[in-house]
Amino acid sequence: MSVYVAFYKGRPRPGASLRERVKYLFDGTIRLLTRSPYSHCELAIPDTARPGVYFCVSASVRDGGVRGKFMALPGDRWDLLPAIDPEYLRDPSHYDRALRTLPAETVSDWLRRYQGQRYDWLGVFRFVFPFLRQSGMRWFCSEFVATVLGMDNPAQQSPQSIYQYLYGVSTK
Repeated sequence: MSVYVAFYKGRPRPGASLRERVKYLFDGTIRLLTRSPYSHCELAIPDTARPGVYFCVSASVRDGGVRGKFMALPGDRWDLLPAIDPEYLRDPSHYDRALRTLPAETVSDWLRRYQGQRYDWLGVFRFVFPFLRQSGMRWFCSEFVATVLGMDNPAQQSPQSIYQYLYGVSTK
């Protein structure tokens, strides 16, 4: 089964309540700090029984940390790219074959191992203040996704840098 990385680009809908607008304030701050159209990313496994619904795994500020949950990912709010298997990238002989996506079992294994670990609030601000220490027990979304994807320096990755990485690999 294919695994994707979903990149959140949503904004408050016209007429949204004050509470909804406040939720999006954090999204806007992330976009500003990372100079990106995206404020969040998720590993997304399609639900075969419900089109447009995915089992999503990430570290979420709204959910307090690492979690998995079913979500609809409408195209006006989310962009999806295939999550490339790091093993595929380690062996250059694979480049003459079709891209191989990350196995869903790998995502499930990471979720089992880290579910419930808290959100890394300070980690987000390392993009502006690199002297802040990295937490070994807390995650922010792109750090978690980049780790699962086997990217270098996961704590320095933003949703935008992961998008650029995957887009570059998938268009080779």
